[in-house]
Amino acid sequence: VAYYLLSVAVQVCDGTLLAHDPVSLDGVTYSSGSIPNIPRPPLTPDLLTEDIPAEWKDSEEGEKSRCQLMSEADPGAPRCAFVWVANRVSEFRNPEAIQQFLTPFLASNNNWKAEGNSYRSKHGWVAKAASAQFVLNINSLEVPVRYITILSLKSYGDQWKDTRLMVKTAGKVFEIVGFHNSSTSVIIPHKFDLGESLSKGESMKVEFALVGGNTFKITGMAFCSQ
Repeated sequence: VAYYLLSVAVQVCDGTLLAHDPVSLDGVTYSSGSIPNIPRPPLTPDLLTEDIPAEWKDSEEGEKSRCQLMSEADPGAPRCAFVWVANRVSEFRNPEAIQQFLTPFLASNNNWKAEGNSYRSKHGWVAKAASAQFVLNINSLEVPVRYITILSLKSYGDQWKDTRLMVKTAGKVFEIVGFHNSSTSVIIPHKFDLGESLSKGESMKVEFALVGGNTFKITGMAFCSQ
């Protein structure tokens, strides 16, 4: 079942789905041979005309990255030592599945929790308070790791004001901003180069800390060789 769901997701992402019957994906129905379109930005009164290209591009990049991470999770050709993506067609289709997957890798967790509306694929790994932190430990990497990719929500309003996440691993420190002034919420991919690969068989420790704001949402992670 998991392989079938992943296969459908990858085919949809590649625009090659040729189902005999319509397929519903994230609330959108695709008919035989159709290629899904990237959702337009929400048409709110605060959306400026000059912002539309940037918002559309952000949405497109988020969808592409989510699709790419799902394809890299293919057990037939593993390129990632660790990967999960919140999506209704992946095995991480609800908060409970994310929590169950992450728990064995959590060396510590202070105020992070899997939650959200899985019906609309708005679930993820969420910081619940200021200064929330967690640490992932991955023992004996199955493939070398050179890059880490984090999919995260960028949103607006008082709840998201000044929210920033710090990520530390392999002697590197990265920062992700979760706030913007546009009245829309988008998933943004963040791919970081570790500079040199962690070798197969090594252990990997990744620290996450909320260094600004009161919340943050991660919707996917991948620690990969390329």
